[in-house]
Amino acid sequence: MPTANIHDRGSIERIYSQDAYASNASQNDRRKPAMLRGVRITAAANDEGDFTIEPASQHAGEVASVGAVFLAPFHRVTAEENAAADPDPR
Repeated sequence: MPTANIHDRGSIERIYSQDAYASNASQNDRRKPAMLRGVRITAAANDEGDFTIEPASQHAGEVASVGAVFLAPFHRVTAEENAAADPDPR
């Protein structure tokens, strides 16, 4: 399992790049996606700040396994952008 450190942003970006983040945010923005994409943190940071993280996907209604945290990025849209994208949100 890949290990990153909370004090070293580069260690996180080597595992979960900015391009992967942007791609996942774009895919997660679809109206009610069945599958979310992001990262799973499987172990909390130890005394040195090391923790395990991996790219992951999860069904939208699924609960992360015990001890794991799933994080999914979303593109922020304004109310106007959201209304323009879906004028009839039924």
